[in-house]
Amino acid sequence: MTTEPITDAAAQRAQVVEQAQAADLRLVRFLYCDNDGLIRGKSTGISGLGARLDAGIGLTVAMQAFSIIFEGRVPTLDGNSLTQFI
Repeated sequence: MTTEPITDAAAQRAQVVEQAQAADLRLVRFLYCDNDGLIRGKSTGISGLGARLDAGIGLTVAMQAFSIIFEGRVPTLDGNSLTQFI
């Protein structure tokens, strides 16, 4: 494998796919930070990795509607979830 930086985007994508295949990966996870500051992720199979790197993994508009409050991950001082009060 080359250690020289690649400036061509198509060549970079091809190199990433090649490295993933050489590592015998089956899934690749794409991580992002949502509006609440939570790290979320979506995965793609190795067979679709090249297309995902080219076009993106895609998020629906509805993903922006998810909130930490409605998932019940914010406990109150008494140990209850805030969703009990909504």
